[in-house]
Amino acid sequence: MSATSAALSAGVLHGRSTAALDHNLDGADTLYASDRVDDQPFKQRVYRHCTFANISFLRAILDNCTFEDCSFLDCYFRKTSISSSVFIGCRFEDCTFAELDFVDCTFIFPLFRRCFIAYDQFKDQLPLDPGMRYRIADELAREAGVAGESGDAREYRLKAAAAWEDHLKNVALGSGSTYYRTHFELKQRIHAGKSWIFRKLNRSLWGYGDRGWILARSFILVGAALFPLLFWLFLRDALRRPAAVGAARPAEGLGFFDYELFSFDNLLNRPGFSDVQLGGDGARLLTGIEVVVGLIFIGLFISLVFNWMRRR
Repeated sequence: MSATSAALSAGVLHGRSTAALDHNLDGADTLYASDRVDDQPFKQRVYRHCTFANISFLRAILDNCTFEDCSFLDCYFRKTSISSSVFIGCRFEDCTFAELDFVDCTFIFPLFRRCFIAYDQFKDQLPLDPGMRYRIADELAREAGVAGESGDAREYRLKAAAAWEDHLKNVALGSGSTYYRTHFELKQRIHAGKSWIFRKLNRSLWGYGDRGWILARSFILVGAALFPLLFWLFLRDALRRPAAVGAARPAEGLGFFDYELFSFDNLLNRPGFSDVQLGGDGARLLTGIEVVVGLIFIGLFISLVFNWMRRR
């Protein structure tokens, strides 16, 4: 544990009276340390400003409990059932979470340090408010990544990205709740609206840099549909076959597959798939644009692979 972490842990221990953790009693400003409450039911208990240090909650039941400004240090939660409970401003440090059963719980401003809860176990407990959902998911993504659990980290990252997009939309449109309708000025709403549009494009293009199949889908749609259609609609007379193949003829004589090959030839920076030749400035301009778009796709693909390797 680092000096900073040790200092933080010492801070939540200071000023706490020590007591044994009794599932029949509430607690306030109390330190519960080095204890086992395995298989014990905690029902309708309230704990305020308490510290739980090295407590085992193996197969314990937390039902309709409230934890306000509590700290959990090196605690063990395994096969723990937690239902209808509220955690307000709670801190979790170096805790172990495994095979938890959450039902209708509320987490408000929690902190996770050197521990995280598996995505499949916790995803339904993320709050509805997008700002709060972003904060929690982003933090758990970081901790899961540090722990080497790339799958959970990725799921939390995507959840955080979607939540931030919803947050920007609410700011821009003043929707969602009274907070979003009253706490932002016009300048902030305009800035949020621009960011929201950018993130929607980001998600549609390559899934926030985390979904390779979305990037591949975008590449295929651009290469197989968008640019072939543009060439066919506006520049069909400017595309011709080379004279070496035969008499030059306008593009309406070209087949569907010719447009496809020509488009992918441009996107991949002219590897030589197509024998179609250009004629006219308009065709050269649109071809140049498609080449630039192809370079952008190549750069995004490299970034995606690099990010994937970095997070492994």
